[in-house]
Amino acid sequence: MGAILGGMLAFYILCKPIEWALLKRFLNSFNAIVIYSSCIVFFALLTAWYFKRNEPYAFHPSMFVDYFLAAIILPFVRIVLYKRKMKKAISTEK
Repeated sequence: MGAILGGMLAFYILCKPIEWALLKRFLNSFNAIVIYSSCIVFFALLTAWYFKRNEPYAFHPSMFVDYFLAAIILPFVRIVLYKRKMKKAISTEK
């Protein structure tokens, strides 16, 4: 559980600059931006591991289970929190 939460924090920190720099220029949907940025970070980690897997500092392949779960859970958490924030903003405007 701790590895998943740590992975979610790392994914969030890595995803925000990607969203700000790249994806907001091409996509309008918040849901798509969040999901694509999480996928980009996961596949970047997978690629980095693949090319450095024989190095002594390479992380264990079983960590990808935790990273994969973090890449799935984080976008859903962010989407739910965003929708709650928008509902609250709309209800306070009335």
